[in-house]
Amino acid sequence: MKSIKNLSSSPPKFSQHQKVQFLGGNGTIVSCQPDAGYWLYGVEMPVTTELDMGRVGSETVILVPEIELYLVNNADLKEA
Repeated sequence: MKSIKNLSSSPPKFSQHQKVQFLGGNGTIVSCQPDAGYWLYGVEMPVTTELDMGRVGSETVILVPEIELYLVNNADLKEA
């Protein structure tokens, strides 16, 4: 029987202030913590339009597992 590698014993792949993308959008890493053997990241998503409710700050931060994230490279930013 093969053992499943505990990812939290490996260092996190991303660090604070890195720009990342995931299926639901993009954002900036603001936090990282181990969770059930995996790395879980707080990703602050940009507020692109004025909302009726006036959401700002931590309301735009979502938790995303490491496996769902990838870095945004400079070429991707220039095309957007």
